[in-house]
Amino acid sequence: MSEPRVSGRSSWTRDALGALGILALATVLGLVVNAFHPRAVSFRNPGLPASRAVGSGAETAVGVEAGPRVIPADTLQAWLAKGKCVLLDAREPGAYAAGHIPGARNLPLDFVADSAAVLQHLPKDVWLVCYCDGPPCDLGE
Repeated sequence: MSEPRVSGRSSWTRDALGALGILALATVLGLVVNAFHPRAVSFRNPGLPASRAVGSGAETAVGVEAGPRVIPADTLQAWLAKGKCVLLDAREPGAYAAGHIPGARNLPLDFVADSAAVLQHLPKDVWLVCYCDGPPCDLGE
C-alpha cells in the first residue's frame, strides 16, 4: 500500500520546487555578494572587441578614440623601453606591495578621485597603461 497524499502534490514535485527555491535564493545571494566584493566579476564588459586592440604600429594618441584598449605584451615592452608609457597598477595597496610590474605606480581605482594631484603630475605625452589582476578584473579599464 502506498501512503496517502497529504497535499495535492507528489513528493517529487515538492522536492523539485524546493530545489528551485534554493537555487533561486543562492543566485540572488551570489549576485548581492558579488556586487559588494572588491574583486567582483564584471557582467557589463566581458571583453573588448578586437577593433579596440592597439597594435605595435599605434605609437601616438592623436586621433585615437578614448577608452580602454588591449595591447600586446611586446608592444608594452617596446613602449617601456622607449619611455612611451607610464604603468598604473589599479589594485589595492596590499596587492601592489605583494608584487607589481617594476616601475608601475600604484593608483587604486577607489582612490582615483582623491588622486587628482597624482594624475596632474603624470606625463601628457605618453600612454597611460593601467592593469590589475587579469581578465576577470576590470579595474584597469
